[in-house]
Amino acid sequence: MKRRTLAGLICLCLLVGLLSTAAWATDTPSVYVALGDSITTGYKPGADSSAPAGTVDAPFAQQIASNKGYELRNEGQNGETSTTLLAKLQGKSLDVSDADLITITLGGNDLMEALYQYLSARYSESGAVSITPEEMKAMLMGGDVDLMTLSKLMGYLPDFAASQQAQGALVTFSKNLAAIFQLIKAQNADATVVITTQYNPYSHLTSESAAGMATPLERVCRH
Repeated sequence: MKRRTLAGLICLCLLVGLLSTAAWATDTPSVYVALGDSITTGYKPGADSSAPAGTVDAPFAQQIASNKGYELRNEGQNGETSTTLLAKLQGKSLDVSDADLITITLGGNDLMEALYQYLSARYSESGAVSITPEEMKAMLMGGDVDLMTLSKLMGYLPDFAASQQAQGALVTFSKNLAAIFQLIKAQNADATVVITTQYNPYSHLTSESAAGMATPLERVCRH
């Protein structure tokens, strides 16, 4: 009889312990750390040159956190590249040790930097005025380019995927991404890490001229 009573008490203690653990898990929300570029921040360009830039009403990281009840810490930064994110982890200015879930959006800015390098090199080699990648970026993003120059630049795009700049960017990105995963796992071996695939922002364009811009970017993104 005493044995049965003792066994019953042990089972009751175990049950209370399990219930307490379950209640603790329910009361403590999972920590969700969002890393990456403007996709993570929810950056929204202005509708026109006079409209201020901002963020979308509900960035995807915020939607995930709201739907799942996660505690969100958004560490995204506009313009983030694999090189800048890796530097943050190496310098320990970014701490993910408490994260249960980590998402990463990365690669678009690596690709765009390579594109500006490629276009500036081709444009300078063509006998036109020499231009730096930074100047090329400012010219294209600011819309300060005439139709003749724009037509010339678009003519260079079909060779971008096979260019030294694009291939170099892919190699660097692959190495950086592997190092980023290693550092994250070194900080937090139990976290679930999800990285998005790179999308082509011009894939919705169907005109003949736009296809010339979209196709080379699709080739690079597929790698």
